[in-house]
Amino acid sequence: MYQDLSNPPVPADFNGKSKIRVQLWYLTWLFLFRPSPHALNKFRLFLLRLFGAQVAGTVKIRPSAYVSYPWNLAVGEGTFIGDHVYIDSLTRVSVGAHVSLSNYAYVASGTHDHKIASFDLVLRPVTIEDQCWLAIQSTVLPGVTLRKGCVVGARSLVTRDIPENEVWAGTPARFMNKRTENGQ
Repeated sequence: MYQDLSNPPVPADFNGKSKIRVQLWYLTWLFLFRPSPHALNKFRLFLLRLFGAQVAGTVKIRPSAYVSYPWNLAVGEGTFIGDHVYIDSLTRVSVGAHVSLSNYAYVASGTHDHKIASFDLVLRPVTIEDQCWLAIQSTVLPGVTLRKGCVVGARSLVTRDIPENEVWAGTPARFMNKRTENGQ
């Protein structure tokens, strides 16, 4: 047998809350967060904070963005989270200041161990440092750190850490060039 999903184990360090709280968040997202008009950004930030997210007051988050477990999310000043961004925060996801998560970006902090039949959940925190840009439809896998000022190209798959001020693109993402400050 390759995998048996009849009774999957949950890791000891899983920061999930009670099933009731998880369902309350989902219903809150579905009926309050998602249908909120674009102008009600502060309301969306309030809802995230209500469920334990640490989000700065100047964060802009579109109503179609989704955060699976807000209590595992921290977002810094001036960050923009675009339409249909999916932050799968099974464990800690830290997003720095002045980060742009473009439309349909996906950030994953969990995976499964395919080498054992119990298909254990494996949690690895994700860190996106200040002034990074994840372009449209980019994906960041569990355990990755994106250093300050890096750029991830459109539809790229990030499987490992990206150094400061570097532009990476492709599937899997690879180094393209250095990013310069102020376009110089």
